[in-house]
Amino acid sequence: MCDQFSEASGWSLGFVELETHAETRTEQLTWAWHSDVSDGEQRLGSLFLNPPQSESTTVTFPTAYQLAELFSSQLNRSLRFQRLLRQQSHEIGAFVNPEEGFGPQSFGNRLRGLLRASVTLTNFRSAALFVLDPVGSGVRLRFTHPQNQASMPSPLRDFAISPPDFDALQHGHAIVRRGEFDRYEDWLPREATIGVCVAIQNDSGPIGTMWLFDRRHHEPDAKELALLRGFGRQIADAFERLVLLRDSETKERMSRELDIVASATPCYLDSSTSYPGCEVAVRLCSHHEVGGDLCEAIQIDDDRTVIVLGDASGDSLPAAVVMQTTRGGMHALLAEHGTDLPPVNELISTLNEAITRVTATQQFISFIFGIYDRRTSQFTYTNAGHPPPLLVRNGEITQFRSHGLLLGVLDSATYGAEDVQLQPGDLLVFFTDGITEARGLDEAMFQHAGVKKSLSAAGGSSAREVLEAIWSDYERHTGGENNDDRTLMVMRVVES
Repeated sequence: MCDQFSEASGWSLGFVELETHAETRTEQLTWAWHSDVSDGEQRLGSLFLNPPQSESTTVTFPTAYQLAELFSSQLNRSLRFQRLLRQQSHEIGAFVNPEEGFGPQSFGNRLRGLLRASVTLTNFRSAALFVLDPVGSGVRLRFTHPQNQASMPSPLRDFAISPPDFDALQHGHAIVRRGEFDRYEDWLPREATIGVCVAIQNDSGPIGTMWLFDRRHHEPDAKELALLRGFGRQIADAFERLVLLRDSETKERMSRELDIVASATPCYLDSSTSYPGCEVAVRLCSHHEVGGDLCEAIQIDDDRTVIVLGDASGDSLPAAVVMQTTRGGMHALLAEHGTDLPPVNELISTLNEAITRVTATQQFISFIFGIYDRRTSQFTYTNAGHPPPLLVRNGEITQFRSHGLLLGVLDSATYGAEDVQLQPGDLLVFFTDGITEARGLDEAMFQHAGVKKSLSAAGGSSAREVLEAIWSDYERHTGGENNDDRTLMVMRVVES
């Protein structure tokens, strides 16, 4: 367009974008005339008119100046209408197609579109939307149409001073006429003679108010009030959809965070592994996406293997947090001492003190920590309130003992320890209460008796075969109904 102007007039008309203009000092530019280019909200650049390079042009400066002024005003007007058209298109799109792309941006467009439609269809001059503040003590201005928000009096309206908005929320609507009540004068814009306030609410309660203003004494009839209440319901629906959207986003975020926790907290584990002097079979199943059961076998050198089993209080994420805290503390202690481990009861006392310090009062975990040394065939363990493991030797079953409180109950708790001399073929069976307290169809629990019965039938099988035998009887007892995390570990001593 600048090129066409220059060709027709002989005077050189150019456009400099705002970014380019900012980089070029104004005094470095020469012109006979210049004007800003704007869409009504933001400046886009400048037009510059320079004298003709040829003396043959017949267009004088006054004529070129007038043509450039006309060109500039028409250009700015066109840009302003383009901006308004884009804005209205977004608003109408959100108003007509509320199902498409509903988000924070389209939510605002939809509200603006509803305010615009309420003004257009009822022939009021302007509209404003006030939204209930978070504590419910008043309403706050959110949107206006078409006037600027700065022209709206009392953008924050406290219910303690009984604004008309409070009356509208109580009775459905309120009408304020200038000169009728002095106390209502402050609620009308300066140019308004009348204001109609409509309550916006849904089944969950009040959301805010919508105001319509006019310079005339525009008394709304029953049809107009019904129409305004309809717009109020539309606005309430938009807010409800936004709440649902945010709830959905919150659930998605929590699901992603839960996936991160679950990646470090296996909800299912099934393995059979050989360690120095023993073989260990493990099966862990969480009732939820994450659980509170802890089960590990850790080889610390060529002769010793650490056996760990725990069950955190509660279920799902709270239990998983306690379990991971305990697991992290245990690995930190093992890494600190390396192969020179202190007595197991001292190590557990240190772990208990740390857990008690960082967990809530109602959070604790039962815990077994044992070390098997193949050189001495000795299993040294301490039991902090966990269901006692079982020792199977030549068909005879012996129950281990407990040595102290659960971890996380009392920071000054002390723990005992015990040495168990093992022989090749011996079985050690560990489990959480998800196994022993599982109820069958007759409401009877599986208990230690169920585990012992399975062991008697299994005989001198491998660790994996014994685990499968116990698990099959457990599943048969419960009928496949599992309402808790459940873990089973079988350790079998083999010839060194």
